[in-house]
Amino acid sequence: RVLERLQIDNKVDKRTSITAIVDRSVSATANSETTNQTAGLTIRSQPTETVSVSGSFQNKLLPTGNEDVATARVDAAITNRLKLSALMGDRFTQAAAIRSREASVEYNTGRTLTLETHFQSTGNGQVETMATGFSGTAKPTKFLEVSGGIKLRDQITQGVQDPTTPDNYNMKIALGLPRNLLKLSGGWAENPDDGTGKVLRTHNRTLSM
Repeated sequence: RVLERLQIDNKVDKRTSITAIVDRSVSATANSETTNQTAGLTIRSQPTETVSVSGSFQNKLLPTGNEDVATARVDAAITNRLKLSALMGDRFTQAAAIRSREASVEYNTGRTLTLETHFQSTGNGQVETMATGFSGTAKPTKFLEVSGGIKLRDQITQGVQDPTTPDNYNMKIALGLPRNLLKLSGGWAENPDDGTGKVLRTHNRTLSM
């Protein structure tokens, strides 16, 4: 097995940098040879102290087929309490073209209250999924924390909306004693996701001490 890697880092100016990477792997046996190659370009820039922009492109040559991935992200801190972010991604394979779009707004009042709303959309031309969420965390005292949120989902398959797409609701409460001698927490969630976008059609209840 032979591994090759080439990386070039270039700082264009004080605010912008570029990284180019090529990885190549060749695995050979007596009867076959397999080659995997990934070429990528990443650009990062911070035009102002409160705004950062990044983008990347990857081309993958794999035994299972070629693949291209492109992403772009923008993060902006409008004020110390208000933050905005947006993410765009496209993935092209021999079988499909998959796109994803995300945007979020976060507002906090310091240590007592944080509110966030976000939108996410993914699709491959046949199935389109959209999710709009609202969440918040409140700390009325240093011993009590309450958080929760909702996520409203929609799925459209070949132009027809799926009425069985589940929405998500969740809530958590944590109560602690001084000096962290004891902490009680409980939570409830309906139709959560597993972190990868897959919806779990379950009702979860947790209690811990």
